[in-house]
Amino acid sequence: MNKLSLYTKFTTHEGQRDPLVQMLLEAANGMESVDGCDLYVVNILDSDPNCV
Repeated sequence: MNKLSLYTKFTTHEGQRDPLVQMLLEAANGMESVDGCDLYVVNILDSDPNCV
């Protein structure tokens, strides 16, 4: 089977990073049961409070 990855950077409005992170983490929980999804990562940077 071929592997595929996707990297996306979101830039939020001031103060909206945490709500977006929560939505993405909920999506990650839903992906646990998807066959073939090996990894779903949500990452934040301390140095950029508006990016996910």
